[in-house]
Order: sequence, then structure tokens, then C-alpha cells
Amino acid sequence: LEQQAGATKLSRSILSSSDEEDLEESQAAQCDPEFEGSLPADDDDATISTSMWPVVEGIIRTNIENRQHIIIEGCYLPPFAVKSLKGEYPQQIIECYLGFSENYVRKNFEKLILPHRNVVEHRKYPENRSASDFIEEHLRLKELCEVSRLNYFEVDKEHTHTMEEVLNFLNKKIASNLS
Repeated sequence: LEQQAGATKLSRSILSSSDEEDLEESQAAQCDPEFEGSLPADDDDATISTSMWPVVEGIIRTNIENRQHIIIEGCYLPPFAVKSLKGEYPQQIIECYLGFSENYVRKNFEKLILPHRNVVEHRKYPENRSASDFIEEHLRLKELCEVSRLNYFEVDKEHTHTMEEVLNFLNKKIASNLS
């Protein structure tokens, strides 16, 4: 009932908003009560994740309720929140986190990571995170996954080997969920 009331409040807010800027701010305010304006694309992943999680969670719940399949990737999936949601839907959620080891980042930051940073996301701002920043972020993600007991795969030497591990893991999970 609380979620329905929130959805109705959001719908009314959206319908009553005539200005596009007001619309964006009203939607953002519904997701994050602390919201004080826009969310720049170059904000750190933790800020984006915290702000976006209520929306992403709603998308996940809707897909589960409608028995639809969806893949969501990126920083929008904080491990503590995914663990909680997985507790409610253990058969419907297959989580899979990927990260780079310190060794991989140190060895490949300049020649592989930076040149491919825009392959999926066509960012309009320069990458200003250092190798140390990447190492810290990936270590923090790994620790959060370990504490939350969520599946984490780490690229250490060769990324293709890790991707094969991930695909095998996902295929097994999907097959076991279908049986």
C-alpha cells in the first residue's frame, strides 16, 4: 500500500508538472528525499547508485512480478540492496559482479582500461579517475560482495578467461532455475 501511495503521489506530481525541469526534479525528489537538484553524469558511482537504486529496484520488482527477464548492469546495483532483494526473490535473481584486481589495473590501466572506457558509455566528460581510484573502487566492490555473500568475479590476468567463467556460471544458474 505504501508503494502504491508513493506511485500515485509520483504520478500526480508528474501529471501536474508542466515544465520539463520541474518534471525531472519532482521525479528525482521522489527517488531520493535528499535530492537537491540535478545528478551530473560525472558523479561518483556511489552517488549515482544511491540516487538510482529506488528506480532500478522498481524495474526489477516489476519484471519479476510480470515474469519477464532483464539484465541490469552498472553501478546501479549496490550489493547490500541486491542482497536484500535477492532474499525476497532467491530463484528469480542471479547476481554477478565483475571487477578488476589490483594487478590487472596496474598492468593494463593505460593500454586497455582507459582506451576502452567509452565502449559502452559514450561519456561526454574526461576520465579523471586514476589507477589508484579504480583499484580502490574495485576492492571496495569485492569486499561488499564478500560481506553480502554475492557472486563476484575478478579479472586478474586475462579478461577472456574471467568472461568464460562468468558465462559458465550464468548458464548453470539459468539451467538450475529452469529445472
